[in-house]
Amino acid sequence: MRTFEDICLPYDQKVVSLAKELREFLIEELPNIQEEMDTRQNMAFYSYGKGYKNLISMLSLSKQGVKLGFYKGWDFDDPFKMMKGKGKVHSHIEIKDLSPQTKERIRYFLTQAVASYEKRK
Repeated sequence: MRTFEDICLPYDQKVVSLAKELREFLIEELPNIQEEMDTRQNMAFYSYGKGYKNLISMLSLSKQGVKLGFYKGWDFDDPFKMMKGKGKVHSHIEIKDLSPQTKERIRYFLTQAVASYEKRK
């Protein structure tokens, strides 16, 4: 079974530390969330079941840092102008730190992600 530590292996300690902190935050904020790893893409998916229909967010690591993606995130209200990417399936925000302000902004997007999931059920 693939673990979160497996997706962290290629990265430096700064990226890994931020990713682990974000992971803990997501698990706290999303009760009963399921976590699934994709070690080929170095991503962790957070959902309430299988498939994109049940997806809430995805955490991805790269040498440049950590991103938090959202299924159809381009549809979210974004007063902070943080959402990037216009992919077919998701867009993301770049996570530079987990300051109280950043956490509040992530909560704002998670609330929208959960509401979007509820509509898709």
